Amino acid sequence: MDRTNILQHMATSMTQIMGHMSKKYPERRWMYEPQQYYWESACQAKAKGIPIIWHNQSVPPELLYAMDVVPMSMDVLSTSMASFHALTPKYLDMANQYVPEYVCSVNRMIIGLMMSGEIPKPDAMIYTSAPCDSAIVSFPLVAEELDIPHFSIDAPFQDNERGHHYIATQLREAVRFLEQVAGHKLDWSSMKEVIEQSNAAYELFDKLAQLRKKVPCPLPGRLLPMNSIALGMSGSPQLLNYLKRQYEIGLENIRKKEGWLSDEKKRIAWIQNPIYFDIGITDWLEREYGAVVAMDAIGFRKAIPIDNPEDEEGVFIGLAKRSLMAPMTHTGKSPVEYWMESATEVIRDYKCNMAVFAGHVGCTHYWAVGKLIKDMIYDRFGVRTLVFDVDALDPRYAGQDVVKDRFRDFMDVIG
Repeated sequence: MDRTNILQHMATSMTQIMGHMSKKYPERRWMYEPQQYYWESACQAKAKGIPIIWHNQSVPPELLYAMDVVPMSMDVLSTSMASFHALTPKYLDMANQYVPEYVCSVNRMIIGLMMSGEIPKPDAMIYTSAPCDSAIVSFPLVAEELDIPHFSIDAPFQDNERGHHYIATQLREAVRFLEQVAGHKLDWSSMKEVIEQSNAAYELFDKLAQLRKKVPCPLPGRLLPMNSIALGMSGSPQLLNYLKRQYEIGLENIRKKEGWLSDEKKRIAWIQNPIYFDIGITDWLEREYGAVVAMDAIGFRKAIPIDNPEDEEGVFIGLAKRSLMAPMTHTGKSPVEYWMESATEVIRDYKCNMAVFAGHVGCTHYWAVGKLIKDMIYDRFGVRTLVFDVDALDPRYAGQDVVKDRFRDFMDVIG
């Protein structure tokens, strides 16, 4: 019996999803196009002789695109697989034979895949020391077990000018590492093109954020977790096309003076990780309660332009800023004030009248300060926060029915 190739499985599944969307929901097909490209690129890399590089969420994928290698975000891989409920337990349970269950399931998924032998071996890994202890422990373990070259970037505690220069220096060293792996030098004209693409993407993220402040919200909640594909695609034209389409739909709804919901009653600030095993929970909230997730405080992105793509120092400083503003790195590895500022901005500017802390059990660093955030939101805005624990990838911990019951009880209380 042939062994499963999980990348091929993801690519094939995405092709099937695209076919289903074309027949039943053609208006949603565009939402899955970047994912289809992402998985197909990963599958074709070996056959084309292109190195595939695993990386984590705060490594700017622009570096990898500029080096003409194929990036594979370990975070995108784990969270995307969470929707395949038949596969998730298999790899998590396999990992549990080697590491404790309190290690984050995002990292345990990668460990399980590695131990199964059902994912093609990458050519190298590059990762940062963010956002948590699970990541710091897991990434070098995986690289050493696979016996592949790996490069670690030390992420500073604070997001400031000193930290930007510290990261920028390491990014230059990372380029030299990638040149050895890829067997060729970085062509700065390629970097310039990639930076121009990613600048446009960051500008669109900012414009989309402005659109979502409108009441009623012109875009659905499910797009927020789906936008996390940017963790592995920033700098690609495929991400840019996806964001342009999203922006056009939002603008058109505003022009028609329509919201995504005909009767918007609740505006939710989602202040911890999405529930990746069921991003459809956002659709259910919209149907059942007229409640739209206006913005999430973890994935909340601000425009970080790189003004001159021909200025090497400016490019590396800009990429360093983006690295430290990555979801979870900015709010989870840094002073709690950063998370408070993000949550405050989301509640205030997006006119949210409820908040959700779906606390991922692997994010112990968030649980440590979660009550501070909840109390701050209530003291400043009088907005109540639903708090419950969940494994964002593994529905066996608290599945869809349990999550829905949490929301039902909360909605009964707040009215």
